[in-house]
Amino acid sequence: SVYSPSAAAAEFPAPSWQTATPEEVGMDPVKFAAAMNLLPSPSMVIRNGRIVGQKGDIARTGHVWSASKSLTALVFARLLQQGRISNHDIAVPNSNVPTDPPATFRQFLSMTSDYKLSPHSPGNHYAYNNAAVHFYGTHLKNTFFPGRSEVQMLQEAYVSALGFQDPVSYSGFLSGWDGGWKMSTRDLARVAYLILRNGNWNGQQILPSSFINDLYRNQIPSHATPATSADPFLVEFPATDQLPGSYSFGFWVHPDDGSSVTEATTMLGAFGTTAHISRSTDLVIVSVNASRRHQDGSISASVLNAFAAS
Repeated sequence: SVYSPSAAAAEFPAPSWQTATPEEVGMDPVKFAAAMNLLPSPSMVIRNGRIVGQKGDIARTGHVWSASKSLTALVFARLLQQGRISNHDIAVPNSNVPTDPPATFRQFLSMTSDYKLSPHSPGNHYAYNNAAVHFYGTHLKNTFFPGRSEVQMLQEAYVSALGFQDPVSYSGFLSGWDGGWKMSTRDLARVAYLILRNGNWNGQQILPSSFINDLYRNQIPSHATPATSADPFLVEFPATDQLPGSYSFGFWVHPDDGSSVTEATTMLGAFGTTAHISRSTDLVIVSVNASRRHQDGSISASVLNAFAAS
């Protein structure tokens, strides 16, 4: 069968992922095989709503680390879709730390909240701030999911609707520091596929399509400058240096600007956790916890390009 976007839009894993050959979804098998050789284990590639390639145990659960920042942002997006939060520009209560003014949800989502940082000027400084994500995420949990655990919050927000196949657990911080959520590669792929389908899951609009569109655009203001602090929990390096022009609401952006990088938005975490989501090529490429080393194992943009070229 020939790949078409309309056919792809109708394919959802129910209850499990279906498989297809590269040829069945319009991919060159030789180029595809070469790209597969570049992937870590575990990993999987989805096109047209089907698994076209996989390595290792995609049912094994592992910490997703800083991809927890993406999952927390999607809890906010779910509350937007439900009308329980009206917009991004509401101030987060008690976020005026260490001084006024408080920061907005938009600023927390885009790493410009200046939470616990001095000089404190939300929107004017950027920092890969683990404390900030944990603070606004905990506010969401306590306010909108009272008495619920972090896992229950995620399940009630959107995981139950996606029909996860494997267990979900949690430890550490909502930013992914010390672990974050723990899930399988094939279940993180469901979250990525929800993004690919513009927040719609099998006919149900789970997340606002406008929020999904924003995930493909940089959200760091061009005038913002780096926050100054040596605390790695508040200003994590080298991630902070990489934010300008490349960060959205808990996701990393690959611009569709004619450069060598395929258009995508990406969830990234330590130890190889990666989820590339490219709407222009209808591709999802996912791996959870594929490395034993903190900085290693992530699926590079060049690997995404190799699959796009196939």
